[in-house]
Amino acid sequence: MRYYIILIGFVLILVGCGSVEEVVLEQEWVSSPHLLLKSDNIVRELQFETIYRFETAPEDTAVIEDEEESVEDAVVIEDAAIIEDESLGAGLEESNAVANGGDNVEKEKRRDTEKDEQDSKKDKVEDSEDAFFPEEKKVENVEPRDALPGGTYRKFRYFDSDVHVYVSGPGERLAVTNGGVGSSFRPLSGISLPNEVAKINFGFFGGEIRHIGMYLVDGSYTSTPDDRFVDLHYYRDGRIEIKNYGSDLASSEVERLREETYFVVGTSYSVVQNGVKNLENAHHFNHSTQRRPRTVFGQRSDGRFLFVVVDGGSRSNAGVTAEQSAEIMLDLGSVQAVNLDGGGSSTFIVDGVLKNRPSDGFERNIGSAMFLVR
Repeated sequence: MRYYIILIGFVLILVGCGSVEEVVLEQEWVSSPHLLLKSDNIVRELQFETIYRFETAPEDTAVIEDEEESVEDAVVIEDAAIIEDESLGAGLEESNAVANGGDNVEKEKRRDTEKDEQDSKKDKVEDSEDAFFPEEKKVENVEPRDALPGGTYRKFRYFDSDVHVYVSGPGERLAVTNGGVGSSFRPLSGISLPNEVAKINFGFFGGEIRHIGMYLVDGSYTSTPDDRFVDLHYYRDGRIEIKNYGSDLASSEVERLREETYFVVGTSYSVVQNGVKNLENAHHFNHSTQRRPRTVFGQRSDGRFLFVVVDGGSRSNAGVTAEQSAEIMLDLGSVQAVNLDGGGSSTFIVDGVLKNRPSDGFERNIGSAMFLVR
C-alpha cells in the first residue's frame, strides 16, 4: 500500500513536470521551431499543439490568402485603372488636340483680325497723312491735264475708257482734207499731208458724199451748210469759233470767210463753247446719249489745239456720251470743242503710229481727216 502511494506520487510529479516543460516548450515553439527535436512525448505534444494551432487559425490564413488575392486583385484593378486612365488620357489628349486645333484656328483668326486691324490703322494713318499733306500728294507724278505741254501725246482713263490726247506744239497748225485726189474713201493711215505730226478722222460721210455739211477749205467752197451740223471756224490768227449757219449763207459772207479763215467745215454738235459745256445740235444725233467711241477736237485758252479720241465698243472701253465728252474736254482745259465723226471711224495716229483701238478691230475707210502739220 505504501509503495502504491509512492508510485502514484511519482507519476503525478512526472505529469506535472511534463506539463511545465510543455508549456515552456510551447512558448519556445512560438519563438524557435528547432525545439521539435525533443523526446517523443514532447514531439507528440508539440505536433498536437501545432496541428491544433493550424486548425484553430484558418481565419488568419484566409485573411493572408485574401490579402494576397486582394493585393493581386488590387494590382489587376490598378492596372485596369491605369489602362482606363491611359485610354481616358488618350481620349482627353485627342479631345484636347481637337480643342487645341480649334484653339489654334481661333488663335489664327485672332492674329488675322489683329493684323487686319493693324493694317486698317496703318491705312487710316496714311489716309490722314494724305489729308494732312494734300499738296505733297497732289504734285507727286501728277501732270495738270488742263496744261499739258505742247507737242505731247498722253493717254488717260475717263469713264472706264482709254482717252488718247495730243496737244499741239510750237509751229504746228491745223489742216483738213477730204480724202485725197482720185479716191473717195480711205483709212486714216492712207490719207496724208506733207509734214504731218498727228491726225484724226474728221467729218461725217455717207454714200458718195465724202463730207456732210459745210466745206470751205483754202478758199474752195464745195459744200453748203447743213443746219444739223455746227460749223467750225479756224481763223488765220489761230482762233477757233463755233457757229451754226443753217442752210442759208450769203455770198458776201462766203467771201469774208475766204479771206479770214483757213477753213470753215461742218462737224456735228458742239460740246464746249466759250469755256462752258454747250451741246448745241446734239439732239439731232440720237447716239449722243449713248456710250460710243468718240473723236473730239478742241482749243485751249493758250491757243493750243487738242486732238482727242476715246476708245469704246469693248468690255475694257465703254465709250462716252456727249455729256461725258464735254466733261473730258473741260478737264483738259478746252474752251471750244466740237464732236467729230465717231464709232468705228474713230482713229488716231501720231508720228505715223496708230494710238487708239478702232472698235471694228481695224481702220475704217473714211471721207475726211484733220491734221496737225509743221
